[in-house]
Amino acid sequence: MKGLQYLYPNRSFTLDELVEFMKIHWDTLHYNNFTVGKPTSLAAGQAVILPATARHVVLVVPHSAGELFNRKDKIILSVTENQEGFEESLISSLVTSNALTGVWSIQKTMSIHKERKGPAEEALLRYTEHLRTLLKNEGYLD
Repeated sequence: MKGLQYLYPNRSFTLDELVEFMKIHWDTLHYNNFTVGKPTSLAAGQAVILPATARHVVLVVPHSAGELFNRKDKIILSVTENQEGFEESLISSLVTSNALTGVWSIQKTMSIHKERKGPAEEALLRYTEHLRTLLKNEGYLD
């Protein structure tokens, strides 16, 4: 599992257009509500944010063809840590001289990685399939 999924619509979407599309079509009863913003205080840009686990979210970001490294219009869905997960990873990465603290840090870090590759990845796949279906039903996927 790589934590990334790509959809290739037959038109480009801006973030605002994608948000409007999702407001109209997204099934909040079965696939949760979404927000728009930054998943952490250090995030580079805005995205649609869907909850995945206590420490992870799924980001949905449109990219237009012609931008750097983009040959096709695409929508990228990715798993990333939310603010709580980011802070936990930052704390667990601190170098300590205490052997027990180091063991605790490793356990917490491994736990967050298992969470990312397990339930967070499953949420990513469910969200991707739902968005794929919505785009296809509206004629935006071939």
